[in-house]
Amino acid sequence: RGESCVLGNYPVQWRIEDGGDGTWYKVDTTARAAVSSKDAAVSAGGHLAIIRSVNENTVIQRLVAAQAGTNSAWIGGYQDFASPSYSEPAGGWKWVDGTPIAGYTNWDTATGAPNNAGGFQEDWVEMLPAGTWNDARRALTRPMVIEWEADCNNDGIVDYGQILNGQLADTNHNGVPDLCEGPPADLNHDGRVDATDLALLLGNWGLTNAVGDINHDGVTNATDLALLLGSWS
Repeated sequence: RGESCVLGNYPVQWRIEDGGDGTWYKVDTTARAAVSSKDAAVSAGGHLAIIRSVNENTVIQRLVAAQAGTNSAWIGGYQDFASPSYSEPAGGWKWVDGTPIAGYTNWDTATGAPNNAGGFQEDWVEMLPAGTWNDARRALTRPMVIEWEADCNNDGIVDYGQILNGQLADTNHNGVPDLCEGPPADLNHDGRVDATDLALLLGNWGLTNAVGDINHDGVTNATDLALLLGSWS
């Protein structure tokens, strides 16, 4: 923006030219419990970080090491007790978008995580300063890693960066471009609540923290369907 840079904790983009996908990340150093962190990340227009590869894990680990110091930080993994694959301590782990934690993982093998250490129920994922993952009690307070990856206007660029550089207005400072905000039930942000939104909702029926969770209670269900139909057209 033509302003002088000052050393501090800023959002960082994993740039395409560096092998990334344009996603933005930031370590919020305010210590919160896990669920409060999840809600705060959504309120900022993003979500707790979802990690799909070793390269992405490395990018986030560098931020955690630089900004959280010796503290671990919440990322977007949790244990879904309603999942058919749920078991203790290793079953039912998901990301906050409702997808299973599968493929790439980086559990801390030195401690045997996930392991419900000390006999406690540990059902949220924290990144340790070294970059490995640990299961932890949700009531513990930690910094968190926020991720912004939405492209609600489908121009191929992550919205958050366009907000930061002034290309897209965000007058209410919620991390979502003004042009993409309409009725909460306008799930595809095209300015109308119609059959396309209904299909998105039904396609995510029963999933946790997924598209279609209009009332943000954590699951896409009949309450969200009623809200969508009440906003039809």
